[in-house]
Amino acid sequence: MRRGAAKQPRMRTPLRFVLSFALSFVLRAEEGVQTAARLLPPETVMFAELHDVQRTVERLMQSSWGDLAREPEVGGFLGKLIAAAAKEAPMELRESLGQIAKTLPVSGFFAMTEMPDFQNPSAHAVPKMLLGASYRGEPQVMENLLQKLRDSVLKNASVKQAKGTIEGTEIETFADSDFSVSFAHADKQVLLATDRKLLTQALARRAGRGSRSLADTEGWQAVEKEAVTSPDATGFLSYDAFLEKLSSAAGRDAAAITAMRSLMPQFLSVSTKFDGPLMRERAYLHYRMVLPRMESKHRSLAFTGEDTFAYLESSLATMGMTVDKLIESNPLLKEAGSELEKHGLTLADISHTFGPEISFVSDWESGGLAIPTAFAAVEVRDLEKARKFIGMITEAIDPEGKLIEKEHRGAKLWSMKGPVPLVQPTVALSGTHLMFGLNPGTVTAALDHLASGKSALAESASFTGALKTVGEPNGGLGFIDSARLVERLYDRMRPFIAVAIAGNPKVSEFLDASMLPKTAALARHMPPFVAGFHAGQHGYVVESTGPVTYVAGVGGVALIAGFSIPVMTAARARAAEKAARGAEKQQ
Repeated sequence: MRRGAAKQPRMRTPLRFVLSFALSFVLRAEEGVQTAARLLPPETVMFAELHDVQRTVERLMQSSWGDLAREPEVGGFLGKLIAAAAKEAPMELRESLGQIAKTLPVSGFFAMTEMPDFQNPSAHAVPKMLLGASYRGEPQVMENLLQKLRDSVLKNASVKQAKGTIEGTEIETFADSDFSVSFAHADKQVLLATDRKLLTQALARRAGRGSRSLADTEGWQAVEKEAVTSPDATGFLSYDAFLEKLSSAAGRDAAAITAMRSLMPQFLSVSTKFDGPLMRERAYLHYRMVLPRMESKHRSLAFTGEDTFAYLESSLATMGMTVDKLIESNPLLKEAGSELEKHGLTLADISHTFGPEISFVSDWESGGLAIPTAFAAVEVRDLEKARKFIGMITEAIDPEGKLIEKEHRGAKLWSMKGPVPLVQPTVALSGTHLMFGLNPGTVTAALDHLASGKSALAESASFTGALKTVGEPNGGLGFIDSARLVERLYDRMRPFIAVAIAGNPKVSEFLDASMLPKTAALARHMPPFVAGFHAGQHGYVVESTGPVTYVAGVGGVALIAGFSIPVMTAARARAAEKAARGAEKQQ
């Protein structure tokens, strides 16, 4: 199509529909055959596979989520909505889902083998991706589904179809002027790619006549070694491959990216499974460099109290080596250290002054007016330099020197003035720790716990029982009392949810506010979350168990934030526009 000409309906939308449909099918199918890594090139950037649909579903129903789904109060509240959703779903969607179920999906995978060309960006550039799914059912059922996709795509006249045969398997390609997708269907497996060559190479590897694959690399062999036994899903991310591609197009910033590449992990692998009532996960970060030995003492547990529901502890043992090497090779970081130099400090002083243990603690008392606290602490190695850091921090917080100062149990506290006592950010320094708190009370309570010589969290049955599921960590740990978190949140939200349902006729048609599950009905199905950090010679293993896992939780928070931030920003913009229009009318 000529640029500047009136655009006709393009096939871009149908092709993206093909990709999104195929991806959703793969995800429903539980990802890839267990040999799926053998179909991919060694430089693959991202890869994920789900191994056995039936087994995963059976395990899911035995987990805490299965127990929650069977909870009578939950079923009574959602039953009407679920029945209505099933009834009102478009006939075409119900038929497609029914056909997918008839294929008896076994497994599937998704891979990104190459990022877009950053040096020659295009409005329609897409990364090279390969997707696949296998099934047990009749091939004709799958062929009927594929034919529906063909018919949908070919309704657009700009789409061109081409066919060819590779390794005895027919490949179909659909393309317009700026986008193409190829797929093959054989041996009860469907493969789909955004690059025809990538698909042909995968077929060659499947036939045993291809070149070296991801499964042949040292990285993938480490992935298999560190995975949980009999996983439901595995994932792989190559920082190395991504940064290599990024540095090739970085121009003057290439040196900084290259320095980062030498210090970043080579790859991340994740494997997860439903293990009885828990989800279990092992995430492995592999480095080129030899990592310093770690031996976590869990001293920060002493800051916890009876109302502690969240605790995170890590080690800064690798920070010194990392910071020093970054400073040597990264001029951008040297510039960032200029502010520190004004106070007689350097970037390297951060790792020399603080550590090895850094922690975060949050308490949440019962009661409708209570809010969660936020407290962080890092151990101090060099008290004199720590005082210089405190001077820089307090000056940045309040250049006029009007902070509220007080002492408590040998520590000095500096707090910002504010109209709300619960929110008065506070920094504190003792002979052993640099501390930060949401308010002075948070810091003084933590100091009182420390002075008592006891750790309420370490002595609790929920913590000690959860810790046994991941073994003794040597590089840090994380813990969330999931039941307490649900109790605190849901107790406060439940009345508002009931009012919102009752006040909306469209919602109350499907949900009965009087049938909202009680807090105990939800909390009793929430086992604690715990993550143990195990440091080895060339990498870290983070083993986690709970109703959700470490990577799933971090990814979920990132996903929610990614969607919510633009939504909230847009809402605030609309509110500002509305207020401006109101002001104009008044004038």
